[in-house]
Amino acid sequence: MKRVLALLILILLAAGGCAPVPQAVPPPVFETGVDLETWGRVPAGEFLMGRHEHETVIDYDYEIMVTPVTNARYEPFVRATIRPPGDWKAGKPPKGKEDHPVVEVSWLDAVAY
Repeated sequence: MKRVLALLILILLAAGGCAPVPQAVPPPVFETGVDLETWGRVPAGEFLMGRHEHETVIDYDYEIMVTPVTNARYEPFVRATIRPPGDWKAGKPPKGKEDHPVVEVSWLDAVAY
């Protein structure tokens, strides 16, 4: 009887863990000032990449947005979502780099922005 009761409790606990996961609340929508229609073509070729500037080759052309997103422009998004880039401290951009392009942004945060 104890085994049956223990098995029943385990089944109930396992079933309780299978409940549907609630959907995440979408981030707030606000004006970013980014012109989604302005894109520039980047030709295939060699370039220096990363902090240690290692040579990299991309063998295809691609497009990228022309509007740079600065730390100052990105800050309202960080305040609204509490998701700062990796190089920010206490929700603030690096001192003296407010007008520099925002870096260390995750793909998910870039899409949300």
